Amino acid sequence: MKKHYKGLIPYEYSYYYENGERVIYGKMSMANWTGHMEPEEACVQEDVTWIENKPFKAQLTLKGYEKGRSAVNFVLTDSLGHTYYITLKEMFDLMPTLDKGVIGNEDWIYAKKGTNYSIIPYKNIHETVDNLQ
Repeated sequence: MKKHYKGLIPYEYSYYYENGERVIYGKMSMANWTGHMEPEEACVQEDVTWIENKPFKAQLTLKGYEKGRSAVNFVLTDSLGHTYYITLKEMFDLMPTLDKGVIGNEDWIYAKKGTNYSIIPYKNIHETVDNLQ
């Protein structure tokens, strides 16, 4: 059964390093993991903005993958350049829907496993709820 995460979701400002100093340039993307403890209400902590978890619609393009502490996550971007992460298992489930690296316009919601945040198709939540009724 697939579950979405009912807590807050971290976004972080994009940054690069110049002369050994971190330079934040404003664009925010989903943080796959954050060293901060999740706050009790939406807020900004240093370079992380915590928001409510709500379904959103996006067409996403596969950009690659990243190896984390104990997981492999695929990296997806939307037309605005925002970054999203999806687990290996979820990506394998979506592979039949890929068209030249693009996943069609779908509804998404965030999930959390351990300290990692990722997205899952929102329709999977609806299917689970419908099956229980």
